[in-house]
Amino acid sequence: MDPVERALSSLRKGGFMVVYDSKGREAEADIFLGAEFATPSKIAAMRTYGGGLVCVAIGEAESEALGLPFMADVMVKDKSIAKQLILKRAKYGDKSAFSVSVNHNSTFTGITDTDRAKTMRELGKIVRKAENGGQSQKQAFSISFKAPGHVQLLRSSGLCNRKGHTEMAAELARMAGIAPAVALCEMLDGKTGKAATVAVAKSMAKKLRAPFLTGKQLMEALE
Repeated sequence: MDPVERALSSLRKGGFMVVYDSKGREAEADIFLGAEFATPSKIAAMRTYGGGLVCVAIGEAESEALGLPFMADVMVKDKSIAKQLILKRAKYGDKSAFSVSVNHNSTFTGITDTDRAKTMRELGKIVRKAENGGQSQKQAFSISFKAPGHVQLLRSSGLCNRKGHTEMAAELARMAGIAPAVALCEMLDGKTGKAATVAVAKSMAKKLRAPFLTGKQLMEALE
């Protein structure tokens, strides 16, 4: 089985995969997990083997259907100091994929592994409905979730426009046939505090029993 198929198989079964983008971009590896499969133990594993920010990447069309904004677009209209804090482009050249942060209404503080797993599973459900043409999900989303929260949402711009982990996560979810809502977490090196090298990321991926994939392999599979 080739690397892409191994990764897709893991996603379909509710398992992890690790994706390294490229040296010319962030040069980072992220752990991916379909949001609909989130459990407290899996969130704990992402924290342990990732160490970065645990977010949920949502597909471009689904983000539009739910009315998710890019946070930078919201802040630019703000009359407070927030407008002055916007980073237009990251050092690697991209506009930030950050949208709003949310908690599901049924959670308590929102930060526990149990609460975050619940929020992610519910996001997976509502994104699945939005993927299937449920335009009414915008209202359902606003009723079921509250912001700000402890699960940061990322809005995909589509792989043709941006080749970040957010876009790769959404595309891989579609290819796997799961909801295009993917929990992800950057991998950091516990010894240095820096982004995990490819070697370290591969080692941690083995401990997670997660297939390792590069952005180049994904793009080649889509050609």
